Amino acid sequence: MAILIIVALMVPTLSGVNGTVGVALRDWLDLFSAMMSSPIALIFPLLVVFIASSRLYQEMGNRYIVAVRVRVSIRRYLGSKLLVASLLAFVTFGLSTFLAFVVAFYVCPAIGNPSVQPELYGMTPAQAATDSLTRVTFSSLLGHGPWTYGAFYSVWVGFSAALYAAFGTACLVLVSSRVFALAIPFLGYFVQTMGAALLGTPQYGLLYAAFPFGLIQSSAWVAIVPTAILAAVVVALWVHVLVYVRRLETLQ
Repeated sequence: MAILIIVALMVPTLSGVNGTVGVALRDWLDLFSAMMSSPIALIFPLLVVFIASSRLYQEMGNRYIVAVRVRVSIRRYLGSKLLVASLLAFVTFGLSTFLAFVVAFYVCPAIGNPSVQPELYGMTPAQAATDSLTRVTFSSLLGHGPWTYGAFYSVWVGFSAALYAAFGTACLVLVSSRVFALAIPFLGYFVQTMGAALLGTPQYGLLYAAFPFGLIQSSAWVAIVPTAILAAVVVALWVHVLVYVRRLETLQ
């Protein structure tokens, strides 16, 4: 799990820096966009559940949970697993995003990055800064300063990760096949994103709700709506788990 956490923390930043070598960028938001469009965005829920739910995966496999039921309330046990998984996902991916933000907006400008050449786009640095406010979803927050944008977007990615961690943890409790249970959040992410694209509304895909780069700017509500629906599904699953906990076959 430690290796996966390191991958989650470092890959976006390293991938973005490496991928923009020799590529002309308008500004530091372009560099940050490249970082957040790393391969991790494609497998985001899969990496989240592997990091956040691996302990429960092992415990469900060796029947540890049967012994736990004798000593503590099963609802308390599951609640603690939900809390730990969600917090671990939130911290890991929120920190990963914030690290990429700091490198893109502060470290690279300090050391100099020849790839940032707004003049190749017919812009001055001031014009590129104005353009960044309407470039991608949430980037309008740059008008309140880079730190506002960086902090908000890091929390947003962390919250999205916490949702997938809670989703995966619920699936482990509800689905007898542990491998399939871990795959369900990713399958939902992939199928819903593809479905939104086929309907001509890719901006409503779960992938772009978490990583709104590569598309024109949309209202924040466009990202909030699919995320809120996902949150409602996760809440419904956990209500079902906690209400029918004594009847679930996976906990027997």
